[in-house]
Amino acid sequence: MTNTRWLTVVAHTLPLLASAVATPEVQATVTFIQAGADTHTQTGSDAPDTVSYGPSDRSLNVSLDPYVVSKSDSRVDHGTTTATASAGSAVQFNGADKADFFVRSSVNADAGAGPFQFPAHGSASGSAFYDFSVSTESTLSLSFAAYPSGQTPSTNSYVALNLFSADAHTYLRQGLVSGLETMSFIVPAGSYGVTLTAFAEGMIPAHIAANTEAASGATANVSLSISAVPEPATGALMLVGLCAVGEARRRRLRHR
Repeated sequence: MTNTRWLTVVAHTLPLLASAVATPEVQATVTFIQAGADTHTQTGSDAPDTVSYGPSDRSLNVSLDPYVVSKSDSRVDHGTTTATASAGSAVQFNGADKADFFVRSSVNADAGAGPFQFPAHGSASGSAFYDFSVSTESTLSLSFAAYPSGQTPSTNSYVALNLFSADAHTYLRQGLVSGLETMSFIVPAGSYGVTLTAFAEGMIPAHIAANTEAASGATANVSLSISAVPEPATGALMLVGLCAVGEARRRRLRHR
């Protein structure tokens, strides 16, 4: 068989092979379950902390409420000692398969100069979450920029990013994040949740020295995108095509 005839056979055979091995492409259907943003702050100076809660914003319909946000601020003064705390969080959607998270927290406890100095404490927390389900095996891609106090995680300031399987009751990803990174997870059909939290804390102990200051903060942005994993039939069809091309080349070399 000449090269021309062989290539003609390949050209006519590939569509038949494609119809034999290919199944209709399955699209990932992402179902929006709920999303929310929460914040709270605590401040105290020579007395128990007072707690301030920001709005607990919730969305149950991404098309009607594509943006949820929460903010909280607290401040207390006692003598020359001041404690302030601030937190914010938000989630914004571009369809059920794309979500952008933002969280921040900051605390400053300051004992100014003078004879009236007191112990002080402050903490702040901002958290945002998104719960959803996927109808088929899917890829969950997460890109983040996280900056805890001092650019590295510490005991009193951190950013936590968690990915949870509601069906298996297990974490696919749990713990602190810092810097810039992109990660992805291939998951089966089911329900999942993503939570991003920024926490900060600062404390001035008793018997302080003059002009003592304790400050910390954390900020993070995360983007989530969800897409279906390519069907195995797509890979099989590509393999058939590669084999056909290889066979054509082998025959051409043999007839030289």
